[in-house]
Amino acid sequence: MEVCHSVIDRAKFQRVPTTNAFDVVVIGSGVSGLTAAYKLKDKFSLKVIEKENRIGGAASRGNWRGIYYSRATADTGPSYEINYEGKKINFLEPLFKELSVPWRKVADPTDAFIAENHLTIDPFHRTGSSSSKDEQVFETAWNLIGDLQKKYGNPVIPPEANSSGWAEFDKKSFRKVFENSGEYFLRFLERYSSSTFGASASEISAFAGLYYLSRELQDRFACPGGNACVSEAMADRLGDSIELNATVVSIEQHDNSCFVTYVDRQGSTITVQSKAVVWACQKHYAPFVIKDLPKDQKKAFKKVRYDSFIVANVLSNDVFYDKAFATYFENTIFTDMIIADWMVTDGKKKVGSGEPEVYTLYCPIGEHNRRKLLYQPAEKWVGLILEGLKKYFPDVEKSIEEIRLFRYGHHYVLGYPGFITGPRTIAKNLSGGYSLLKMTCRGFLV
Repeated sequence: MEVCHSVIDRAKFQRVPTTNAFDVVVIGSGVSGLTAAYKLKDKFSLKVIEKENRIGGAASRGNWRGIYYSRATADTGPSYEINYEGKKINFLEPLFKELSVPWRKVADPTDAFIAENHLTIDPFHRTGSSSSKDEQVFETAWNLIGDLQKKYGNPVIPPEANSSGWAEFDKKSFRKVFENSGEYFLRFLERYSSSTFGASASEISAFAGLYYLSRELQDRFACPGGNACVSEAMADRLGDSIELNATVVSIEQHDNSCFVTYVDRQGSTITVQSKAVVWACQKHYAPFVIKDLPKDQKKAFKKVRYDSFIVANVLSNDVFYDKAFATYFENTIFTDMIIADWMVTDGKKKVGSGEPEVYTLYCPIGEHNRRKLLYQPAEKWVGLILEGLKKYFPDVEKSIEEIRLFRYGHHYVLGYPGFITGPRTIAKNLSGGYSLLKMTCRGFLV
C-alpha cells in the first residue's frame, strides 16, 4: 500500500535494464487476472504480478477447524450464454467444468431478512410465494423485474451484449425503479445494495442493480469457502508464473514493446519487457502508472470509484444462527451474514448443537470512510461487529472464540448512475494504443 501511495504522490521510479521478456504480463491475480492468464498460458509466455502476499483478491478463503470460510465473495449465479461481437459465449459453466470446480447448488432457504425482529425467510421467493402482507411486497418487486425481462431480455455482463433498452437504466438509480414497491421492500433493498455495491440504492445505477438482483432470483452455486475454489484452481495451473508481493509502479510503451517496472518483496526495482500487458487491478491507479495515457482515458479512469469494505469471519464454538445461507440485517455495521459451512451441511447444523461454525459478515464502510477503515484499530471494528450481533443474539459472546477481519480499501467498483454508459465506455475504447478490450499488433494494454 505504501508503494502505491508513493506513486500517487508522484514518486519517480526509473525503468531499469532488463533481459526478462514475456509475451504477456498480467497485473493482478484476482479472478479477472487469473482468468486472463489461464486462457493465455498455452499460447504465450507470461508473468502475473500481484501486490498482495496471496492470490485471489476477493476470491480467497481461510480455514478454521476444517471449515472453509470466504474472505469476501461467497457464491455465484448460474451460467448464461450471450452473443457478443459476432461470437457466441457461454459464461462460467465451460470454465468451471474445465477446472473441475466442485460447485454445488446452495440449499434452500438461501436468504432471509430480519427487520425489527421480524424474520422473512426466502425473500427472493425461490420456494414459493409468501402470505404475509409485508412479504407480498417482494413478489410485487420480482414481478416488476419479470416484466422488464419480457420487454428487454435478461440483463447480462458485458453491458454491450444487452438490448439497447437496458442502457437507459444506467442513467437512473436502482432505488428509482422500485420507488412504488413499498417501504418494507425498500428497507430490504437498501441493505442489499449496500452489501452488493457498498452504497445506497440511490447511489447505484439501475442497470447494475437489476443485473445482480435478477441473478438472485435464480439458483445460486457455491464451493466451501466461496469463489476461492476458482482462483485456486487457475493459480495451480499457472505455477511459478505468479510473483507475489510485487507492486507495479510504471508501464511504458516503446516501439513494439511494453516495459513494466515493479517493486518486489525485497524492495528492489525490477523491469520486465513484454508484447502485451493485461491490467486486471484497480482502475483508478492506472493513470498514475501508465505513461502517456490519452487525456480522455486518464480522466475516465479517475472517475472509477470504489467502495471500502470489512469482511469479518466470526469463529464460533457453537451454532448461534441456522435459518438461511445468507441473512440481511438492519441497524448493524454488517449488512448481511453468510453461514460458512452451509455448503457442506446443506444447512443441517442446528442452534445449540455444540458444533463449530464460522459466520462471514459483510461490513460496507463507504468510499468516504476509507481512511477510517485503514487507520482505526481492529478493536474498534470488532466492537461494532459485536454490538450488532448482540442486538439479534444477546448471548453470542459466550460462543465466539475469535473474529478475523479482512479490510479492503478499494473493494468493488461502485457502479453509480451513468458510469457504465459514461466513463467506463471511454476507458475501454481503443485510443492511442491503449484499450481495455481490444488488442493491437503493437505493444498494447488490455
